[in-house]
Parts: sequence; C-alpha cells; structure tokens
Amino acid sequence: MSVVSSKVPESRQTVQTGPHGERIEQPPALREDLVGPTPEELEVRRRRRLAKWGQIITLIFVVLELAILFRVGLKLIAANPASPFAQFMYQMTGPFLAPFAGLTVTPTVDGSILEIPALVAMAAYSVLYVLLIRIMWVIFYPAKARDAAKYEPDL
Repeated sequence: MSVVSSKVPESRQTVQTGPHGERIEQPPALREDLVGPTPEELEVRRRRRLAKWGQIITLIFVVLELAILFRVGLKLIAANPASPFAQFMYQMTGPFLAPFAGLTVTPTVDGSILEIPALVAMAAYSVLYVLLIRIMWVIFYPAKARDAAKYEPDL
C-alpha cells in the first residue's frame, strides 16, 4: 500500500529505486533560481541599472567637456589649424558649438583666440548634464511613500 503525503503532483516527483528494489518517491528539490527575486533584490537591480546609465551619460558629457576644453586650449596657444590633431578637435567639437556661434565677440591677440562662446557652451552643457541626471532619477526612481514619511518640514 502506497501513501503519498506530498502535495507535489506525481509528474513533478522524482522516483528512485532503493537498495532492495522498493520504489521511493521524493518531491523535487527547491531550486533558488526558480524562486522569483524579492522586492529588495528588484530594487537593487533597478538602482544598479540607473547608476550604470548615469555613468554612461557622465562619460559622454565628460568627453564632450574635455574636447571643448582642448579646443579652447588649442585656440589660446594659437595651434596650427592644419595639424591633424587640431583639425580633428575642431571638427569633433564644431557641431556642439554651432548653437553658440556668434553669441559674443571672440577676442584675438597675436593669433591667440579666446573662444568665449565655447566657454559658455561648456557651462550650458554642464547644466544640461545635471538636469538630465536629476530628471532620469526622478522619473525612473521615484520616492517611495516611506521615504516621504521621513520628511519633516522646517517650521
């Protein structure tokens, strides 16, 4: 007489043969990968994903700011515009500085050029970076009710 007390359907049970030929039914072992992630784990994943995107955006803006800074430096030292490096820097930063062209005068002294519009562009792109990062976190990682409950306004 066989009594199965397990609530696992028989199709999921494993059947083994004992040392004397008897049939031994065992429920399947629980595997951790079949259990879904906890809400805390999902929260950690979401924060890591947002942090990774934040790092990517930061890298893009840092490279842009450094390129513009190199351009300003090259213009200040009156670098030869025919050199391949100078041409590369001017061509790479040109589209990003186009909206700021003609914004202010560009003073020159003995071939050295101070590109004030490029400095304004650096400030503008810095503000854009900060806004983009903040908006990304506000949209994709909103404050929880428990976080808002911790807030005590100054009276």
